[in-house]
Amino acid sequence: SIIENVSELRRFMILANEMTGTIPSSLGALSNMERLGLSANNFTGTIPSSLNNMHELEMLLLEKNSLSGTIPFAAGSFPNLTQLDLGRNRLNGIIPDSITTYGTLERLALGENNLTGTLPSEIMNLSRLHSLGLYRNHLDGVIPNEIGYLYNLEEVFLGWNALTGTLPETLGNLLHLEVLDLSRNNFHGEVPQSLASIETLAFMGLGANNFSGSLDFLCNSSYQVLMADCHPDSHEVECSCCNACCKNGDLSGPFFGCFPMNL
Repeated sequence: SIIENVSELRRFMILANEMTGTIPSSLGALSNMERLGLSANNFTGTIPSSLNNMHELEMLLLEKNSLSGTIPFAAGSFPNLTQLDLGRNRLNGIIPDSITTYGTLERLALGENNLTGTLPSEIMNLSRLHSLGLYRNHLDGVIPNEIGYLYNLEEVFLGWNALTGTLPETLGNLLHLEVLDLSRNNFHGEVPQSLASIETLAFMGLGANNFSGSLDFLCNSSYQVLMADCHPDSHEVECSCCNACCKNGDLSGPFFGCFPMNL
């Protein structure tokens, strides 16, 4: 077969074409593959479990397709994987614990799917992670304290889910964080003051939650965007330095219910 004739293939990137059909399970025979990219096409069906045979894989890019079903990856399948992008598909089910065994991951992007369940506390095993994208799913439960052990995180996108509880103080341990988007969840309580110790934060989205108290302890930071529920029509938090204030239940305006306050 064609697959057998290219068994030594290490990179296969077909991005932003108009490829259709399903991803063939025979791809799993390419056990030397290091980079597989099929992003921004029109692939349908499920992700073949045969991809677990690609033990040399460093990069797997399947985002922006119409893939469905659950994430089929097994524990330990990808000991060299640095980038896993499955975002903007129709995947369902939970985030499998197996993903937390890929200790070399630097980017995990699963946003804009139909994933359910909670964030696994074993996420602390992904100590090299720089970017965590889980936005626009149906995740619930709390943010585990263990997220504070991911000291290399620069981006956290958890917006547009159904996450609950209070924010862990351990978020303040993420001293390289540049983007923290927690908007449109069901968080409550006061925002931890430990976040003021993160000097690298440029964007913090806290809007459309149920936070209370004052955010003025953040006013000495140089945010490009600090977004919270501070709009005069639904004044839930005090924030004299927020440059975007949200009205709960309002999806109008330039930021889905959050309005610039510096204009």
